[in-house]
Amino acid sequence: MQPIRTRFLSSRSPWAPGLLLIGVCAAAGQEAPSPADQTLVRTEGPRDLLPLASALRNGWREQSEDMELSLGAGLSEKARLDALAGGAIDVAFAGHGLDLADVAARGMTAHRIGVTAVVLAVHADVTVLDLKPEDVCDIFSGRVMNWAAYGGADLSIRPVLRPDPEPDVEVLRAAIPCMARLTPGKTVTVARTASDMRAALQGTSGAIGVTTLAAVRQSIVALRSLSIASVAPSPANVLSGRYPLARPVWLVTLSPPPRSVGPFLAFVASDRGAAALAEAGALPIRPNQPYR
Repeated sequence: MQPIRTRFLSSRSPWAPGLLLIGVCAAAGQEAPSPADQTLVRTEGPRDLLPLASALRNGWREQSEDMELSLGAGLSEKARLDALAGGAIDVAFAGHGLDLADVAARGMTAHRIGVTAVVLAVHADVTVLDLKPEDVCDIFSGRVMNWAAYGGADLSIRPVLRPDPEPDVEVLRAAIPCMARLTPGKTVTVARTASDMRAALQGTSGAIGVTTLAAVRQSIVALRSLSIASVAPSPANVLSGRYPLARPVWLVTLSPPPRSVGPFLAFVASDRGAAALAEAGALPIRPNQPYR
């Protein structure tokens, strides 16, 4: 079996010279290129990464008018990799669950560019801010139904989950052993979409659910994110792996990637690319930065 090939993108990327060449026309004061002259990078990704892909596209457009990133329609992981292998796309976005051994076996490289914190979030009226792993299982199984059991107010617990195999739920089940095969209790409400989850957490007294740290920070009605076994979802804890709930963000390319992809990869590794990732709620992964 071939070794798994993963790469941290660096601003010293071997593709950086391509980035300089593409900027020559603008620097020389020439007219803006026509669509036919633009460097087009074709991408595909899962729907949950569309906001992140859009943020990178917008940041790349701001850097140079002769660069364009096309976003796909949300193919499955297998279909994305097949499209990449067949030359129909140039870059595949991927998240939690990417099969790195399969990626390597197909002559591709997975570039880890960021990580998104998954959190247990609660309605603003919940005063409990830390749970042990076993507490999480007791809540979602329906064995414990009042926040008073954890030192909070006499308030009913209203658990909310996304359906399997939604990525945030998969992360929760993988990180907390007792959640792996847990059957949700009758008190659990199912939120079909990320918007439904956000609405349930904001509008239901005593609610607890699984979402991203970015969604908590962007919520209109104040939500709280919980620590797990006294470990908060801070950037340092997420990037070091101490905080257990996180999902990586990958860019998958052929190995080596086409020349047209080099400038985009160099952009993602730059400060502007990092800012675009942060805007979408991801923590940029830097070279030599530890992650599980």
